[in-house]
Amino acid sequence: MDIQVEKPFELKQKLSGYRSELVLFKPEHSNFLFQCYQNKNFMHLYHSWGNLENLTIEEIKEKLLKEENSILSERKKLEWVVFHKNNDCLSIPIGLIGLVSYNPVNKQAEFSAGFLQEYRKLRIGLEAVLLVLEYAFGTIK
Repeated sequence: MDIQVEKPFELKQKLSGYRSELVLFKPEHSNFLFQCYQNKNFMHLYHSWGNLENLTIEEIKEKLLKEENSILSERKKLEWVVFHKNNDCLSIPIGLIGLVSYNPVNKQAEFSAGFLQEYRKLRIGLEAVLLVLEYAFGTIK
């Protein structure tokens, strides 16, 4: 009798829209994440799950290195850095978006998004939200 082992779901590293690109948190985002976590106005919008404002850049990097190789079933959350795609094809990090207590089986999660003040006028938030919701609740099964 053969026992079939289900292959772990491969997480998509990037979600791309017309004006935005979302990239799962990676160690190379540590400096940007540190800047966001230190910004009290930003963190008021982006609900933090834990004392993120007390982390150093190195602690953030270590945490991300541990999470980077984990499979979906081991993760409690999915978080992306939101980049603005401009005409020069340069991506500028403008915010964070995430799902916590994510349960793909029951299609449940807590949602949070925050965008840096100077980029809110770009109105990229809706596109980023739709990319995350479609991926988390439409693509992942």
